[in-house]
Amino acid sequence: ARLRELIAEDSGAVNAADPYAMTPLHWAARAGSTMCAELLSAAGAALDALNKAARAPLQLAAEQDRAAMIRLLAEHGADLNTQDRKGRTPLHRATYEGRVAAVEALLEAGADPDVRKQGRQDRLSDRPQGCQALQAMSRWSRTVTPWNRRRRQFRASR
Repeated sequence: ARLRELIAEDSGAVNAADPYAMTPLHWAARAGSTMCAELLSAAGAALDALNKAARAPLQLAAEQDRAAMIRLLAEHGADLNTQDRKGRTPLHRATYEGRVAAVEALLEAGADPDVRKQGRQDRLSDRPQGCQALQAMSRWSRTVTPWNRRRRQFRASR
């Protein structure tokens, strides 16, 4: 209700950015708030707005494993293969983070696993952990996610 009021008071607020160039849709996508994202989209929010790291709302949703948000943004026409400043797509980010639900939602929505990372020699599907890993993640999410947690703990302890 409050978001509706804010949009009614100032329609330009839907694309207002904070110092990090994060728009309300970036924050809604990151939090998984599909209701807010629906309202923002209907009010004309830019679906592919980039923050200072050149990440679109879809990339933040993928990193946070927000499958419902990914589907909503895809239905509204968000670019499924948008690349951040390092050339990573939402599918790259979801795969790297071990976000199984996000990987499945992106693939179902039509994300291209063969997009090459900018400045890189290969595609996700050319690597051993490429398409086979994406399929494996879907089947064995219980083993991938704990492994990813252990990997992060190891990095943090270094």
